Amino acid sequence: MHTTRGQGAGLGLSIVAAIARAHGAAVRAHPNPGGGLELRVTFPAPAAPPPA
Repeated sequence: MHTTRGQGAGLGLSIVAAIARAHGAAVRAHPNPGGGLELRVTFPAPAAPPPA
């Protein structure tokens, strides 16, 4: 499939969503005023190790 800078196949967002979901992360997307999209992926804090 041939795409241009302004056109995509949409697979990238699906991959990001799948990885985030597998790790319990949240994904937020915000459009940029000049074009494009900013993605923020927030992973949960790691669990504290058990006391020794």
